[in-house]
Amino acid sequence: MFLGQHRHSLDSKNRLTIPAAYREELGNSVYLLQGFDGNLMLYPAAAFERMAQNADLLSETDPDSRLLKRMLFATASWVEMDKSGRVIISDFLREYAQVTNEVVVSGARDHFDIWSPAGWEKQLAQLRDASVATRFAALRIAPQPAAG
Repeated sequence: MFLGQHRHSLDSKNRLTIPAAYREELGNSVYLLQGFDGNLMLYPAAAFERMAQNADLLSETDPDSRLLKRMLFATASWVEMDKSGRVIISDFLREYAQVTNEVVVSGARDHFDIWSPAGWEKQLAQLRDASVATRFAALRIAPQPAAG
């Protein structure tokens, strides 16, 4: 499970060193793709394959389904982590996420997000907003009581 947040810098070859705490969970091959909020998402192969299988269930006749598939798969790339735990972030994805040198890597359970520092600050501001608890209440994420 990917948890926490980490600040890292890209090297001169646009490689991101994956936080050590995440490397074992990832394996050597990962999928890097455009996120939904101006971020990037990095998935282990197994988690990306599960998402792809779910996308296969979407109707091709629905315009939103087609758009979502294009967003997920046209922006995705399979990348290999090198022996030093680094992955290359393509120019296209760096431009989309407005990533230059410094990035914030944040856990998102089955994957992790890569943000520009400014993008991450916007996310933190939303999380600090007093209305966030009300917005999340409808999602019913509270743990279920243990069966007795």
